[in-house]
Amino acid sequence: MEFKLNTEAPKSWTHVVREIPTVSAAQRLRALQATHYNEFAFPAGMLYVDCLSDSGTTSMTDTQWSAMFLADESYGRNKGYYVLLDAFRDLWERGDKQLRLINYLKEGVDRDDVEKMMDDVYLKDYEGGFINGGQYQLSRPNTFIVPQGRCAETLLFDVLKPLFAKRWPGKVFTIPSNAHFDTTEGNIKQMGNVPRNLFHKEVLFEVPESGKYEVNPFKGNMDIEKLLQLIEAVGVENVPLIYATVTNNSVCGQAVSMQNMREVSEIAHKYDIPFVMDGARWAENCYFIKMNEPGYADKSIAEIAKEMFSLFDVVSASLKKNGHSNMGGLLAFRDKGIFWKKFSEFNEDGSVKVDIGHLLKVRQISAYGNDSYGGMSGHDI
Repeated sequence: MEFKLNTEAPKSWTHVVREIPTVSAAQRLRALQATHYNEFAFPAGMLYVDCLSDSGTTSMTDTQWSAMFLADESYGRNKGYYVLLDAFRDLWERGDKQLRLINYLKEGVDRDDVEKMMDDVYLKDYEGGFINGGQYQLSRPNTFIVPQGRCAETLLFDVLKPLFAKRWPGKVFTIPSNAHFDTTEGNIKQMGNVPRNLFHKEVLFEVPESGKYEVNPFKGNMDIEKLLQLIEAVGVENVPLIYATVTNNSVCGQAVSMQNMREVSEIAHKYDIPFVMDGARWAENCYFIKMNEPGYADKSIAEIAKEMFSLFDVVSASLKKNGHSNMGGLLAFRDKGIFWKKFSEFNEDGSVKVDIGHLLKVRQISAYGNDSYGGMSGHDI
């Protein structure tokens, strides 16, 4: 005889638990007063529920934890570096045709078949996308590992600031977005430039009483009309980048539609402006597109991601959210794309004088360490 359960059967087991100390209201009040009611200074060890931490605290699988024993902590070109870069190719560029090279390490191919590792992993050349490989990551570096998302932003703007000052001394630029994350906005202001948030017109409209829209408005969208007005008002030459935060963190993680990203991408490329994704929560955005945008219900998340990333020229992301990890970040730009052409320097014969990727790599190494670990442990990679 079968009995219907009122809940799904468990699909995982909890191996480790951490006890929470008993803290009284009087003790919390004392701590609040001592830290001047600053939530960033309040001792996390006194919390029952932490509403501040938004990433880096995910429960990881036993396979992930096993990386502590399998990890390669070598200074230059550790094994994890190769499979991490290929994981980005899997997630953002290959759709349903993923290679999953991490299985080479899990299955011992790195130990048992050096020739296969050389051909498929260590010496494999890739070019033309966000993640160059082999000789092309050396000659045209375009992928930079860092500890977290704001490090990727800092890396980008630390390199662009002197470049802007050299090319356009004293000039103030405007960088629009559907809504900049606070650290992105701070980095832009520290450059002496102006961040502009072009919120969706319906962002503050009430949700229907039913709790469900007939057609989802995608309140994370950028206001296209305002974007065009801004470009006309300040001049296209004064808009060096256009950002999209995906999902839109500043409006409670509202999703951005594929149609909106496509329209912004077309505008950006019409004016030769690099389109930058702040992609900390790209996977959720793909899920929302699948659930709510016409034409995507039958597409896989992987295929939606492939289409979405094809619209962008630069990706800056924290990997502590969708990466389900304690640490990690990434900056990448499309090989020989608009960003590379706009911010590299060229000789009269068209040869490269200064490659923007080399400038970013030098800064990455000086600030975070060798480019194959970017300030992270082999375990995190």
